[in-house]
Amino acid sequence: MGREGMKYFAEGLQFITKIKYIELNIKGNEIDGTGFEYLSQAFYKLTDLACLQLDFSNNQIGTNGAKLIANEIKNMHFLRQFDIDLVGNEIEYQGYISIVQELKKLTSLNSYSYR
Repeated sequence: MGREGMKYFAEGLQFITKIKYIELNIKGNEIDGTGFEYLSQAFYKLTDLACLQLDFSNNQIGTNGAKLIANEIKNMHFLRQFDIDLVGNEIEYQGYISIVQELKKLTSLNSYSYR
Protein backbone atom coordinates (compact mmCIF):
# COMPACT_ATOMS: atom_id res chain seq x y z
CA MET A 1 0.00 0.00 0.00
CA GLY A 2 2.71 2.48 1.00
CA ARG A 3 2.36 6.23 1.31
CA GLU A 4 0.38 6.81 -1.90
CA GLY A 5 -2.05 3.98 -1.21
CA MET A 6 -2.69 5.34 2.25
CA LYS A 7 -3.34 8.79 0.81
CA TYR A 8 -6.13 7.47 -1.43
CA PHE A 9 -7.58 5.25 1.29
CA ALA A 10 -7.69 8.15 3.75
CA GLU A 11 -9.34 10.43 1.21
CA GLY A 12 -12.18 7.92 0.84
CA LEU A 13 -12.49 7.36 4.57
CA GLN A 14 -13.18 11.06 5.14
CA PHE A 15 -16.59 10.71 3.47
CA ILE A 16 -18.02 8.13 5.88
CA THR A 17 -17.98 10.28 9.00
CA LYS A 18 -20.98 8.61 10.72
CA ILE A 19 -19.39 5.16 10.84
CA LYS A 20 -19.44 3.46 14.27
CA TYR A 21 -17.01 0.54 13.81
CA ILE A 22 -13.67 0.28 12.03
CA GLU A 23 -11.35 -2.71 11.88
CA LEU A 24 -8.26 -1.80 9.88
CA ASN A 25 -5.42 -4.23 9.26
CA ILE A 26 -2.54 -2.63 7.37
CA LYS A 27 0.35 -4.52 8.90
CA GLY A 28 3.52 -4.70 6.87
CA ASN A 29 2.46 -2.17 4.21
CA GLU A 30 5.52 0.11 4.33
CA ILE A 31 3.50 3.05 5.62
CA ASP A 32 5.73 5.81 6.92
CA GLY A 33 5.00 8.87 9.02
CA THR A 34 3.79 10.89 6.05
CA GLY A 35 1.43 8.14 4.96
CA PHE A 36 0.13 7.93 8.46
CA GLU A 37 -0.53 11.68 8.53
CA TYR A 38 -3.06 11.15 5.73
CA LEU A 39 -4.89 8.56 7.82
CA SER A 40 -4.74 10.79 10.87
CA GLN A 41 -6.51 13.56 8.97
CA ALA A 42 -9.32 11.15 8.09
CA PHE A 43 -9.64 9.93 11.68
CA TYR A 44 -10.11 13.52 12.79
CA LYS A 45 -13.58 13.47 11.22
CA LEU A 46 -14.62 10.10 12.70
CA THR A 47 -15.90 11.42 16.01
CA ASP A 48 -18.86 8.97 16.25
CA LEU A 49 -16.75 5.80 16.42
CA ALA A 50 -17.69 3.31 19.14
CA CYS A 51 -15.16 0.60 18.24
CA LEU A 52 -11.76 1.03 16.64
CA GLN A 53 -9.44 -1.91 15.96
CA LEU A 54 -6.13 -1.08 14.30
CA ASP A 55 -3.27 -3.35 13.30
CA PHE A 56 -0.42 -1.09 12.18
CA SER A 57 2.32 -3.57 13.06
CA ASN A 58 5.52 -3.71 11.02
CA ASN A 59 5.26 -0.35 9.29
CA GLN A 60 7.38 2.78 9.75
CA ILE A 61 5.04 5.00 11.74
CA GLY A 62 7.56 6.12 14.35
CA THR A 63 7.05 8.19 17.48
CA ASN A 64 5.43 11.08 15.63
CA GLY A 65 2.88 8.70 14.15
CA ALA A 66 2.01 7.44 17.63
CA LYS A 67 1.53 11.03 18.76
CA LEU A 68 -0.81 11.60 15.80
CA ILE A 69 -2.88 8.62 16.96
CA ALA A 70 -3.08 10.12 20.43
CA ASN A 71 -4.15 13.46 19.02
CA GLU A 72 -7.01 11.90 17.05
CA ILE A 73 -8.19 9.61 19.86
CA LYS A 74 -9.06 12.58 22.04
CA ASN A 75 -11.77 13.61 19.55
CA MET A 76 -13.49 10.20 19.71
CA HIS A 77 -15.80 10.90 22.64
CA PHE A 78 -18.07 7.87 22.00
CA LEU A 79 -15.28 5.31 21.73
CA ARG A 80 -16.06 2.23 23.87
CA GLN A 81 -13.49 -0.25 22.55
CA PHE A 82 -10.00 0.45 21.25
CA ASP A 83 -7.47 -2.17 20.14
CA ILE A 84 -4.15 -1.30 18.54
CA ASP A 85 -1.03 -3.19 17.49
CA LEU A 86 2.04 -1.01 16.88
CA VAL A 87 4.76 -3.68 17.14
CA GLY A 88 7.70 -3.08 14.81
CA ASN A 89 7.22 0.66 14.22
CA GLU A 90 10.28 2.15 15.95
CA ILE A 91 8.15 4.06 18.44
CA GLU A 92 9.90 5.53 21.45
CA TYR A 93 8.47 5.49 24.97
CA GLN A 94 6.95 8.97 24.69
CA GLY A 95 4.90 7.92 21.67
CA TYR A 96 3.29 5.05 23.57
CA ILE A 97 2.70 7.20 26.64
CA SER A 98 0.91 9.87 24.60
CA ILE A 99 -1.64 7.28 23.42
CA VAL A 100 -2.21 5.88 26.91
CA GLN A 101 -2.70 9.36 28.37
CA GLU A 102 -5.43 10.17 25.84
CA LEU A 103 -7.14 6.81 26.40
CA LYS A 104 -7.36 7.55 30.12
CA LYS A 105 -9.35 10.71 29.35
CA LEU A 106 -12.07 8.88 27.42
CA THR A 107 -14.88 8.34 29.90
CA SER A 108 -16.89 6.15 27.51
CA LEU A 109 -14.05 3.64 26.99
CA ASN A 110 -14.89 0.18 28.36
CA SER A 111 -11.92 -1.79 27.07
CA TYR A 112 -8.68 -1.45 25.21
CA SER A 113 -5.76 -3.60 24.23
CA TYR A 114 -2.37 -2.32 23.30
CA ARG A 115 0.66 -3.99 21.74
